[in-house]
Formats: sequence, C-alpha cells, structure tokens
Amino acid sequence: MRLVSLPAICMAVVAFYVGCYHLFLYFRRKWTHDEDLSFALTCITMGFYDVMCVGAYNASSIAEGFMWQRSQVACLLLVGATYSWFAVDYVSIRVNKVRNALIFFFCGSAILEYSSTLPVFWHTDQPAVKILELPLGARVVY
Repeated sequence: MRLVSLPAICMAVVAFYVGCYHLFLYFRRKWTHDEDLSFALTCITMGFYDVMCVGAYNASSIAEGFMWQRSQVACLLLVGATYSWFAVDYVSIRVNKVRNALIFFFCGSAILEYSSTLPVFWHTDQPAVKILELPLGARVVY
C-alpha cells in the first residue's frame, strides 16, 4: 500500500459513513424523504470511486492501472446518475422525464465503459506518459 493512497482511503471511509447514515435516516423517517435515499446512493457510489482510485494508485503495471481506471470512469458515471437523481429530489422538481433521461444516459455510459473491449479511448499498448516540470527542480510523472 502506497502512502499516496491514504487520502483516497480516508475519503472512501467518509463517503461510506455519510452514505450509510443517510440510508439509515431514509429508513428511520419511514421513506418520506426521497432526497435521503438519493444522497446516500450518491455518497456510496462516490466511496466506490475512491476505492477504485486506491486501486489505481497502487497498480504495479500499466495493464493493471488500465483496469482500475476503467472502473474509476464507470463509477464516476454512476456518481453522475445518482447525483442527478439527488438534485431533482432535493429541489423537489418532479421532472421525471429529465431525471430518467439523465439516469439512463449515465448508467448506459457506465455499462458501455465497463463492458466495452474496443480500444476507442483506452490504449493500453500506447501509454501517454506525461512529465510535468515544477519549480525548484521537482517533476511529476503521470
């Protein structure tokens, strides 16, 4: 476990805790506050995104990092779906067509991202390594 993954681990723990708390509130309030459920799912999916970040930070090869990054993007698309659901619930707008279209778009994109094997965006055989020169002689390689 690399030290650089410690902030992502902390973020995942916080996101899972807040998500579980709001899920508890949703069931405690007898299903009357829909925004608690959608916010809980947003936090939980964000926690999974952070877990995928930890995996990407600790990857030992390009192929392994590729799989973690694909999972990251898929989780981020699911965060977009749950966040759009939460935003519609929170402002109490009953625009089901817009909400359903956004959720369908994000979930469909997540499924395509995770299941597609075509190298449309991801080229594991041609990694694009970038080197960023910082002041005082420091450099970042990504």
